[in-house]
Amino acid sequence: MASHLPVTEGLDPFQLDIPNDNDKSVSDTIQELQKVQLSHQWDPNLPQERIDAINEAVKTGDQEKAAELEKALAQESQYESVRAAVRNTDGGEVANTVRAWVLGMFFTTLGSGLNMFLSMRSPAISFPAIVVQLLVYPMGCLWAKTMPTRNFNTFGVEWTLNTGPFTIKEHAVITIMANVSIGYAYCTDALLALKAKPLYNMELGWGFQLLFALSSQVVGMSLAGIFRRFLVWPAAMMWPSQFANTSLFYALHDWSSSDESETHGWSISRYRYFLYVTLGAFVWYWIPGVLWQGLSVFAFVTWIRPNNVVLNQLFGGFTGLSLIPITFDWTYVSAYLGDPLLAPVHALVNTFIGLVVFVIITTIGISYSGALYSAYLPINTSSTYDNTQNAYNVTKILGSGFSFDEEKYKAYSPMFLAPTFALNYGLSFAALTAAIVHVILFHRKQIWHQFRASREQEPDIHLTMMKKYKEAPD
Repeated sequence: MASHLPVTEGLDPFQLDIPNDNDKSVSDTIQELQKVQLSHQWDPNLPQERIDAINEAVKTGDQEKAAELEKALAQESQYESVRAAVRNTDGGEVANTVRAWVLGMFFTTLGSGLNMFLSMRSPAISFPAIVVQLLVYPMGCLWAKTMPTRNFNTFGVEWTLNTGPFTIKEHAVITIMANVSIGYAYCTDALLALKAKPLYNMELGWGFQLLFALSSQVVGMSLAGIFRRFLVWPAAMMWPSQFANTSLFYALHDWSSSDESETHGWSISRYRYFLYVTLGAFVWYWIPGVLWQGLSVFAFVTWIRPNNVVLNQLFGGFTGLSLIPITFDWTYVSAYLGDPLLAPVHALVNTFIGLVVFVIITTIGISYSGALYSAYLPINTSSTYDNTQNAYNVTKILGSGFSFDEEKYKAYSPMFLAPTFALNYGLSFAALTAAIVHVILFHRKQIWHQFRASREQEPDIHLTMMKKYKEAPD
């Protein structure tokens, strides 16, 4: 069975090797607080009252207040969302086990294969790491109950198939393995285009495809390791999408009832609450998924005049702009937005404004002005067309060695794109340039400071606890 208690026991912040305030001079304490002040001066997530308290302590040189703030910084996260989802204790459970490696490799292989296959579906169905996190829990518990606990010795290394209860850290290791590689590699999009019969129809061979995928993935892994001191270690680097995983870990491994004083009277355990929500979601999906599929894309406005072209262009759910985007099917939401429940409100508002200004208004302007030959094209489609309104045949513009042949292109046809598809490409290229310019204009000082301070991060409870483990080299 799984371990349910150690997640709240073990190493706590009061057992950590935190410097004694009495051993510090006034200047040392204020200096440490100044580092925190400098690191968080651009932090939009730190509560304003905390920022004001730090600024006041530094300005007045109040030793007692500075020591109190520094101690608080070292013993708990300063972010409410982090405190709610990630505990500041370390139970010291076993993590590097045969069980973790076997289950991790199995689910990584299964998940990445399924994601590659399901990516061809419309709407695409993803197999996220949180599904692995759910499925591996009963398998880990079953392994703990059935596998032998005998110890083996191989070349001087002692190991066992069963170290005891399935721990939260083993669970985390498996989920991390899946999270890193469960999504299909971006290079497969290029491989699909090269191999697709309507496009290039090239036979590349499995060797090239394997090396192409491995090389691109290894580059990404290397960059992730190099930049972890900038994107993982600082306390201000919050990744809200991971809070669902951490909360689920505690829900599955900690079956204790909630403290009513901290949950506004709720006494139900995380595990029981999770089971109720899961059961409800399972039952509900049969309605939009099977019984009434019209709930998946609830374009009720088009029911008024089904044959009206303009009405369908503006409010249609598949080939229109869906100006009233209502859906009762969560797969349609998560297929394109990931999990919007975990994103900060300001990020969602920013996305919505960009959608309205740069996509909806612009698309309407292009379509009803006749620009880009839009009068002859659907308003919203990812298909490409030639000058006869048929699907564009790429092979007609290719020369020897699958290179672009300008003469064949002129003899055949230009490529015509629907307004939304043309904007998709244009805005994608514009966003790359805009992101670089925006960062230089508004965040250059913050990035330069983080680069210089990367070797000496400000005190943070989770970074402090991680330091007791051996760090991977850069």
